[in-house]
Amino acid sequence: MINILVLLILFYVDYTSSKKLFNIHKYGKENKSIKGAWAHSTEIKIHCFSGDSSIRLSNGENKNISYLKSGDEILTIDQSKIVSTEMIMMLDKQISTEVVFYKLITKSGHEISLTEYHLIPILNSNQNQIYLFAKQIQIGDFLYVVSNDLLNYSPVINITVEIKKGYYAPLTIKGTLLVNDVLANNLNEDQEKTLKYFWISLIEKITNESNVTLEKFLDSKQGKELFYSFSLDNPDVVLLRFLRARKWNIDLALEQLIETLEWRTKSNLEQLIANGESQLHYGEILTGKTFYVGYDKVGRPINYVSTKDHIKGQFPPEATEKYTILAMEVGRKLLHSPVESVTIILDMNGFSMRNMDYQHAQFLVNLLQNYYPESLGIALIVNAPKLFYGCWHIIKSWLDPVVRNKIHFLNNLDDLTEYIDLSNLPKRLNGNQQDFNYIPPTEQEKKMLSAFRNDFHGIKKAKENYQRASINYLRITYEWAQSKMDQNILEQRKQATEQLRHAYEQFIPYISSKTHYHRNRFISEPIFDITYQNIQQENQRKVVHF
Repeated sequence: MINILVLLILFYVDYTSSKKLFNIHKYGKENKSIKGAWAHSTEIKIHCFSGDSSIRLSNGENKNISYLKSGDEILTIDQSKIVSTEMIMMLDKQISTEVVFYKLITKSGHEISLTEYHLIPILNSNQNQIYLFAKQIQIGDFLYVVSNDLLNYSPVINITVEIKKGYYAPLTIKGTLLVNDVLANNLNEDQEKTLKYFWISLIEKITNESNVTLEKFLDSKQGKELFYSFSLDNPDVVLLRFLRARKWNIDLALEQLIETLEWRTKSNLEQLIANGESQLHYGEILTGKTFYVGYDKVGRPINYVSTKDHIKGQFPPEATEKYTILAMEVGRKLLHSPVESVTIILDMNGFSMRNMDYQHAQFLVNLLQNYYPESLGIALIVNAPKLFYGCWHIIKSWLDPVVRNKIHFLNNLDDLTEYIDLSNLPKRLNGNQQDFNYIPPTEQEKKMLSAFRNDFHGIKKAKENYQRASINYLRITYEWAQSKMDQNILEQRKQATEQLRHAYEQFIPYISSKTHYHRNRFISEPIFDITYQNIQQENQRKVVHF
């Protein structure tokens, strides 16, 4: 059977080998700082498919790999039969990074591009199925291919090595999938293990340092903040952002995640998210110096920033920081799987030195690199005057090279259309979208918010449900992280993830507020109206009963 369990058996390493591979600190010494967790590979070889790969869905549709999202039913092979398997998540992806791929072409005309350490099943000369790295494949090796909805074998007749931009690593329940109708493994063994060890390290660090059991995990400040920080995201996706940002080094990723939780607690993000725009300086909201406007061509939300409308010292630094943080949290609500990042347009039109705020620029860089890692897809700078280039020389020294490479200076506004359609650009950039005009809360919205805050029974019920779902997810995840891959645990974890998301969604009206983007219908969260209707109906029943 071609499944994850077989793959793990094939590539299983014993305890001694795994210690040797994973328990090496970044300086080459064993790391014993975290009890129970193997550490911490400093380099994970990329195991991915190229961005031009096509994936066949169970409904017969072909979808570019970049548009896959969690929950998609895609085709694979199991016991020589074409079956469907669910995509769990995107283990890794980079849209603009250039990577070396091995392109395999078969006699049947099928082709597939994989990175050198990506595993692919072949039929060897003894008619046995074995797994080889892409770079080990030779002319004459037989690949599993699908033609006319039937499984066949076809020999490789040509192998080329080429550089392509973008790579993707989807993970499915069965551990395989059809890519361009060629059977391939998607289980990135190193990355999968690293994610598991990261979970173990994180759980044990918080429980040990806070002196709490797994069942009391949310009693700790860090444990509570961790689950609040997940919001509606798949928790694995959140952890993977920190791993990717720290080059898959568990020590560094863990350190940064813990620092992020402490920062969120110190900054009281729970209160900021609960109170929303009412916590901001009203005058600063009206400036419209930053706002979201549509999506770019790859589906990333666009955050437009007008630098001339930010005047250093006009508002207290603490107020501007809250304004920026809330914008980051709003941006998370605009993401649609599998997209995990935003596009920023920095409009420098009218920029002068009164707009150059190094303190806030450094704060923003710190947010993007440390507290919201991997959240920036690309930054496009337009209308930059010569004056700004001296400032840029200072700012770019603060940036990680990966972040720096995502920033592009455009020569003219027409270049924006390479990334964004005119229908998603504001009028001030020659687009079709309206420029920012703040929509304040209505009286009805204020009435709803008051109802939520005074629904003590509803708050208690939603909180208890969310806590139960959180602990259930944590318990199953800890078991999954310590075990060999097992279909039953995978299914339990999938259900626990769905239950956690559902429980958080029911909690949203009690712990957050609507924003301008709810009022202009850019964000849709029907749970606010549903919960309010339930409260009204419950109040009416109480009146009738009385």
